[in-house]
Amino acid sequence: MKFITAIVAFSITFGFSTVLAGLLGENNQTAHRISDLLKQDIANGQQMDEIYQSNSSFEFAEAVNEYVNSSQAIDDTNLPSDFRFVWRTHMEAWRAHADFLIRTDCMRKRMSAEETSRVTIEQKYEIITTWMNVLRIARRYGAVIPSNAY
Repeated sequence: MKFITAIVAFSITFGFSTVLAGLLGENNQTAHRISDLLKQDIANGQQMDEIYQSNSSFEFAEAVNEYVNSSQAIDDTNLPSDFRFVWRTHMEAWRAHADFLIRTDCMRKRMSAEETSRVTIEQKYEIITTWMNVLRIARRYGAVIPSNAY
């Protein structure tokens, strides 16, 4: 009887550990994929920042637009839906800012400096807020958050 009980206990324990290891392995893959997306996005942002040093607002608007295009092209299809949602919301905030910068450069004389500043501040706030949401969800999945993500 003890032998049968030991075999049953071993089988249950082994089965549980196998299932748990499978779940953890998938979580590790998810964390790795999210970490890779963050790294790609940050690299795209660094390229944009290099151009930001330029004095030309048109060049900066183009750099932001290029950043958005590059980061929106990062494949997120294999990531969890809650992460995809906050990621895409973040990219929508960037897209709105890129479009505004391009429009503003074209119609600089039609907008007051105060109006331009107000919209820019609102959009940057939205970008920061959505980015913090991306990092929060990424952390939940165990992703490594690069130190330069903040």
